[in-house]
Amino acid sequence: MSYQPPSGPPPPYSPYPVQHPIPNPYVQPGTITYVTTPVYMPAYPTQPVPQPQPPPNATYVTNIYQQSTSDPVKVVEKVKEKVKDRVVASTASASSRIARGILSNLPGYNWASTTTNVPLSIKLKALVAGKEGWDGSQLYIIRARHAGELIPGKLSIKHRAAYVPHMGKEVPVHNFEIFCARTNDVHWVTSSHGQVPPGAIAAGNTENGDTLYIARVKHLNSITPGKVHPNHNCCYISFGGKEISYATYEVLYPPPGAPYGVYPGQQPPPGSYAPPGTVTYIQTPVYGPGYPPQATPVPQPPPNATYVTNIYQQPPADPVNVVYHVESDIDWVQATTVTARDLQHKALVAGKEGWDSSPLCVIRAHHAGEFIPGKLAIKHRAAYVPHMGKEVPVHNFEVLCAKPHAVRWLTSGHGQVPPGAIPAGNTHNGEPLYIARVKHLNSLTPGKVHPSHNCAYISFGGKEISYKTYEVLCKIVG
Repeated sequence: MSYQPPSGPPPPYSPYPVQHPIPNPYVQPGTITYVTTPVYMPAYPTQPVPQPQPPPNATYVTNIYQQSTSDPVKVVEKVKEKVKDRVVASTASASSRIARGILSNLPGYNWASTTTNVPLSIKLKALVAGKEGWDGSQLYIIRARHAGELIPGKLSIKHRAAYVPHMGKEVPVHNFEIFCARTNDVHWVTSSHGQVPPGAIAAGNTENGDTLYIARVKHLNSITPGKVHPNHNCCYISFGGKEISYATYEVLYPPPGAPYGVYPGQQPPPGSYAPPGTVTYIQTPVYGPGYPPQATPVPQPPPNATYVTNIYQQPPADPVNVVYHVESDIDWVQATTVTARDLQHKALVAGKEGWDSSPLCVIRAHHAGEFIPGKLAIKHRAAYVPHMGKEVPVHNFEVLCAKPHAVRWLTSGHGQVPPGAIPAGNTHNGEPLYIARVKHLNSLTPGKVHPSHNCAYISFGGKEISYKTYEVLCKIVG
């Protein structure tokens, strides 16, 4: 929908004299237009229309050009209106829910992967953080990857538009995570000059590991969510095609005393689990960790597939060649347990399995509101992060790709890290986590340094195991 400016000059109080459109029939995307009321609004660029989602049990068949006369978009929307959350929760398997972006409920809040075509099941859980000034429509919190960073931003579900502020610009994004929480599980605290209250919800990070937090400000007639950048002593929002800074803002914060994944101690309580280091015996005269069964990723349909139900056979899918490009000496590349094999010649080998000497690589993955370094066994198509006393399997993660001359391992201990240590993640309260490795049994296993716990953690044999002495991955400077 386009908006035509009224005749005559704009109101004198306009804060955007440069961004005001030149009177002509076409308005450039990202400019500020004005309606017949004395308020300003961002002109949303045209968003690509996502393909409608198939029914849960659909079989994908290509090269079929006719189907039911029912409009698939209307059919899907009617189904969503009828079944809503409770039917999805009761009928869908865990793997199919992950494929649709519905994440497991976490204490207080979580993040759900989605696109600008947000499913109803996620919309009902998402936290309303603000509103548009020109039409009062709701704005939600998102975070998205852009230029090597994980950046908090805003989503307008009504207008199917999402943006993050970056390098002076309002950057449109189409794949992101949306913040889900009940209103009484979070609250907003006023702050300023890059400061955040203790326990503020960490939502992203810059390319050099600085933690970013969730903020919102009043701008014109809107309440717009954005990001707090502590090192810049301000917060940023995206609005009207620009990144705009504010010195005073509100920060999103969990209620006092809420149990958001805080470790009860550095080790799980004794007596409720097998001793650390417990392993599974296999049919060779060595010991090795028992890999739990991996959930099979749900296959994605071809880009131009037509969805036809009740057809039980299809031709075998053509193999897809995934091409990756490492942009610098140290880079993180998104992968899964299936596609990671394409990175085996680029990923940094950080260790080995003790029982078959297969290589272990460094990953980092989102889990329970944290960004956690862990290990990847490409040969076994298995990846894990250590968390809350457990070895947690992950299927979507980032793999560390680094040239050997750019990094080195330095010995450290008791939560300390040497100069040049590479930040690889953060806890739910924003504390940086670093890359570690230790010798455990016959393995050399990568994990994480948790400075405030005065130790490093690895995942092994289903457990999270702590070590006081470890090696830390560091950049070579100069």
